[in-house]
Amino acid sequence: KGDKVMVISLGSVVNLRPWAIDHIMRGVLEVNKTQGLRVLWSLKDEDNNLPDDLDKTIFCVSKWIPQIEALNHPAVVIFFSHMGFGAALEAISSG
Repeated sequence: KGDKVMVISLGSVVNLRPWAIDHIMRGVLEVNKTQGLRVLWSLKDEDNNLPDDLDKTIFCVSKWIPQIEALNHPAVVIFFSHMGFGAALEAISSG
């Protein structure tokens, strides 16, 4: 339906602290004011310190996402990643 999607995946090794999750979420919400993005966020259970009032019309958070399939979806316009070797290759191969 014309939605633009941001995929966030910071790798399987990174353990985000609550303040980092908060900063990422607030940054995405700020960008969302002008871009109207929906967000698919791969976030491990132990990192899942998201607020209870998280807007689920914008954010879809899962402990795992099929990253290659997600990146190849035509709605994906932004990939926010740690850009390790595997993620970089997946991003490049997905265009």
